[in-house]
Amino acid sequence: MNTTPSKGAQILEAQYDGAAIERWPASEATAARLRVESLRARRPVIVQGLIDDWPARSKWTLDDFAERFGRLFTNAFATGDEGGAQPIRFRRLVERMRGGEAIYSSFYPAEALPLLRRDYTLDGTVLGDADFNWLLQLPQRLHGQTNVVFVGNRGTGIANHQDSMGTHLWSAQICGRKRWWVSPPEMSPFLADGQASWRRRDADVEHFPAFADAACLDFVLEPGEVLFLPVGWWHETEIVEDSISITHDIVNETNYAAYAYALEHQSEGDPKVAEFRAASADLHPRWQAALPARATEPVERIAGPIDFDQLLSQYLEPRRPVVLEGQIDHWPARSSWSIEHLRERFGRLFVQSFEKRDDQSRKERLARFLDGSSDPPRYAMWCLDDCVVLFEDDITPLPFLDGPERDWTADLPARDRNALTWIFLGRAGSGIGLHSDRLGQHVASAQVVGRKRWWLHPASDAPWLYDGAVDLAAPDLRRFPLYANASPVRTCVLEPGDVLVLPDGWWHQTRAIDDSVSVSHDFFNISNAEQFIGRLEARKGREHLESEAMAPIVAGWRARMAEGRP
Repeated sequence: MNTTPSKGAQILEAQYDGAAIERWPASEATAARLRVESLRARRPVIVQGLIDDWPARSKWTLDDFAERFGRLFTNAFATGDEGGAQPIRFRRLVERMRGGEAIYSSFYPAEALPLLRRDYTLDGTVLGDADFNWLLQLPQRLHGQTNVVFVGNRGTGIANHQDSMGTHLWSAQICGRKRWWVSPPEMSPFLADGQASWRRRDADVEHFPAFADAACLDFVLEPGEVLFLPVGWWHETEIVEDSISITHDIVNETNYAAYAYALEHQSEGDPKVAEFRAASADLHPRWQAALPARATEPVERIAGPIDFDQLLSQYLEPRRPVVLEGQIDHWPARSSWSIEHLRERFGRLFVQSFEKRDDQSRKERLARFLDGSSDPPRYAMWCLDDCVVLFEDDITPLPFLDGPERDWTADLPARDRNALTWIFLGRAGSGIGLHSDRLGQHVASAQVVGRKRWWLHPASDAPWLYDGAVDLAAPDLRRFPLYANASPVRTCVLEPGDVLVLPDGWWHQTRAIDDSVSVSHDFFNISNAEQFIGRLEARKGREHLESEAMAPIVAGWRARMAEGRP
């Protein structure tokens, strides 16, 4: 029996400390803490005791709504299908519920907001702080459109979805209990664009096999609790007891870029978004001035040897980069290589040189490349497919990848395997621009000579990276405002002897601090075999995978994948 955690479970454990949601008392839920530990960190949290003094907590029930607001129209729909909502008066809605019909509704107060606000005031709490929620700075007429009152009876709810307009949300449970399933944006590949439902998990895995790898935070929101859910999180709900809740959109510096992007790209076909875009226009300068400098996080470092099982479970499977120190100190290249040494030995061999983008490279001899000058300096990469034998006395397999169960590229024909090892070299100041590798491979980059700085972003940040146009060394938020919505950039400086293990999907940019030489090896194993095979087929075609040379190799990989063994 395979007891390996699913890919989604590994993501939750590695990036969100597991599948449990934190509950904070209201006294500890300051605006500053919510900004840093929840919204900026993209971690949901539940706050208790924040709305205990709201009159709505003691007054609001389904019958109270029918009596006091019975003539107001709400949008009623079958479970999950808000797109098919029909207008209905609250009085009739509750009558149908009392008649045994399972029905859910979303009520946007608009002009009726002052009537409802008698029972819940935001003043005096973080919920009413206009510096915490910039939407409260918009004209009063729009405040009713940032609120939704959800009313439903047991068994109803809303389908799995992500909110539009780039907003965070808070959801206050007034009465009844509601179950939530929430998943971070990294879970998107497993959720079939929201068609996969946690309420019918077993059945939907049959229709959407990738859903088996999904994971979520599963909890019940109790009366009086307030959920804060960051932008991009998928969420699905089901009413446990007849329920009334209030949901409110949030925008501040932690998601401003996502909000600005939504206003720019969604307004043409959506009158509501167009209205918010127009109302926000005069506020953008104030909001942009409040944006903080970009945050950074260091890449984890490990000194000494590492066990492959540890590397697999703690870094490769959950897609966490790590720097391993001292892994190539035994290589003869560490003491013999320099830029001049390589020029002298291999100056007549050809390399691919470029300024920032390797897809705009030119072929030239190594000596000519090293003797040339340009501003900024050019960088070079050198594939070892035809010349790996020249380096057999200088470099050896990395210890943590030495073995066919650790590096499945060992099964490939020799030339194909050698084509996955590259030398990168250049003068100080050279480097490669922001990109994500195309083959679904992990990368082990060994720094042999000099120092090199790396900037990294996970695959989930791709929507904010402008297809690699952002310069992570000096991001220009005026040209690329969405970049402000990316997670903190991970950085490290590779010293001679260090090896960066970069899992597949990570975007990366480099710059040599000194004259630099490094050796990078692309590899895959049980942790990313599916991605590697899929990308290999997309790049070389099914005929290549079914060729006489490759068919038995691919069959062996698939067998190991099916058995869940390295």
